[in-house]
Amino acid sequence: MGNVELLPAAPEHLPELGRICDDAFRQVARSHGFEDDFPDANVATKVLQLILGLPGSFGVAASLDGRLVGSNFLLLTDSVAGVGPITVDPVCQGRNIGRRLMEAVLQHAAARGITRVRLLQDACNTTSLSLYASLGFDVREPVGLLKAGPVCPADPTVRLAGTGDLPTLANLGARIYGVSRRKELAAWLERGFPVLVIEDHGRLHGYLVPGKLGHGVAETEALALSLIAQIPRHARPGTNFFFCPLRNTALYRSLLKAGCRLTKIMTLMARGPYEEPGPVWMPSIVF
Repeated sequence: MGNVELLPAAPEHLPELGRICDDAFRQVARSHGFEDDFPDANVATKVLQLILGLPGSFGVAASLDGRLVGSNFLLLTDSVAGVGPITVDPVCQGRNIGRRLMEAVLQHAAARGITRVRLLQDACNTTSLSLYASLGFDVREPVGLLKAGPVCPADPTVRLAGTGDLPTLANLGARIYGVSRRKELAAWLERGFPVLVIEDHGRLHGYLVPGKLGHGVAETEALALSLIAQIPRHARPGTNFFFCPLRNTALYRSLLKAGCRLTKIMTLMARGPYEEPGPVWMPSIVF
């Protein structure tokens, strides 16, 4: 099997870890007829750079006989830790490397006193579902990854958030999610990512950060639809995606009618205490 060593993920590791990440996700996607998660290894590397640069993030790399073969990441921006992406080089899978990478991030969360850990996994990947279940994760929600519909006319009630909106957005998110995502929102605003808000008579009723790393909340399904309709007008290239909890069938049907397209199904899993969000929420790739 060789000698597997775990080490902190460092900036100089990211080009190779990005290549592995792209290869691993591409293999799963193409074996099930899905779209590729990344256009190429360069984009995957940039995503890992972004994640590793977020406040409180933690990355771990696996080395087999001195060669990088996988990585895992933990987002610790707020009180809930989000896992991912975790990938192992396809030629090295089946050697327990994924388990060791998962155990490393869970140990890091425990050392930080964090009891709530969450992730989204590809529903088609029965191997990862079994691994996460064996590590104490519970299935909480089936989630659809959707591509936003065609460009719609501008909506005067939807605008881009500024830093002055952060306290209100943080309170709104905490009320719907049950946990705070204030620092996460602040990180996206500081990095210039579009945060869409819907406002009526000076009151904010929901927000949405487009893309797989983004998330959103709304007080009603109609408000969520208005936010999602504006994704094509504001999202960065390659980020015209969002997640929809599939048990919210009314919202899901409305999204399909609006031209949004389901690209794959994922499973939200949680380890530790879990607060049922509501009324309308759209998770990120980590929770």
